[in-house]
Amino acid sequence: MPEGWATTSQSGDVKMTNTYSGIQIQIRTFKEPLSIQSAQSVLIPELIKTGRAVSVKNINQIKRNAGISIAVKFESNSDPNSVTGKQIRLEGETYYFADGKGRLAVLTLWAPYGADNADQWNLISDSFRWL
Repeated sequence: MPEGWATTSQSGDVKMTNTYSGIQIQIRTFKEPLSIQSAQSVLIPELIKTGRAVSVKNINQIKRNAGISIAVKFESNSDPNSVTGKQIRLEGETYYFADGKGRLAVLTLWAPYGADNADQWNLISDSFRWL
């Protein structure tokens, strides 16, 4: 966990945030085979519905240390600032990992638009493991 970041957890889901950056991991049931098609039909509509002004940029099937993942790059608006109410544009990536037993891990990373997070996000997504 990044030092100094706020952490919340609920029902096994964990969210770590610092100003406009964050990491969230959610574990849920998912009975379908994980594919680009299931991501487009089920998972991405959920991502769009739960975010703010989400715009999906690309979807790829990629290899990570935990196995095959569906990676979705997107842009969205931040939560409103508690003092000013302003929102900024964010870029994010969500990685979907299926365990083959009906569970799906959803790892979402976000930061202000234009921040250089490629190396950190690759490191974080490669560090995911099923226990």
